[in-house]
Amino acid sequence: MRTKFLATILLVFGLSISMVAATDDNSTPRLPIEIIKKEIPNQPRHLTSNFLECYYYSGVLYFMFSSDIGDVEISVISETNTWMKTMETSDGMDEICIANGGAGSYSVEIVTEYGECFTGNFEL
Repeated sequence: MRTKFLATILLVFGLSISMVAATDDNSTPRLPIEIIKKEIPNQPRHLTSNFLECYYYSGVLYFMFSSDIGDVEISVISETNTWMKTMETSDGMDEICIANGGAGSYSVEIVTEYGECFTGNFEL
């Protein structure tokens, strides 16, 4: 009898652990954000994928820098909020939490210490 009770407890405990693991939200996809160099009159736009990647995941914007371009000022603007942060690109990666922003249109603006400006837009 004691063995059955112990086996039942272990089974229930094992099921509850697997249920927690099964409900982990790994299915939420990353939302890549296309970042382009801001247009200068009479020059074509081009992607910045050579040194900067940006994506949104679960309330956070992630920025990955493949080369050190100095400090950058990043602004994220929604219809109701604005977030600003200075990032050191030598760290290779940084993030901005925008979890309280809610659904809507967002724009990202990145300004380097050398005055170059990059921008991107996304919807949540």
